[in-house]
Amino acid sequence: MNKTIILVISIFFNIWFANTIIHLERFHYSVQVGMCDDSKLEVDRMEWLTCNETTETRTKSLWHLFYALQN
Repeated sequence: MNKTIILVISIFFNIWFANTIIHLERFHYSVQVGMCDDSKLEVDRMEWLTCNETTETRTKSLWHLFYALQN
């Protein structure tokens, strides 16, 4: 019973960490490539952040995880 609980908790945290890594790598790559570097967005920081957070930079989320863990 204890091993099962530890396994479920471990799986939950691994999925949560992977999701966080994907989110951060998406933001990092968007800033690095300059996908939201528009002159009007430089004035409004919140629009710039929202653009970088919501921009889909690669075809699949697993590519973000792959590139983040590769470095």
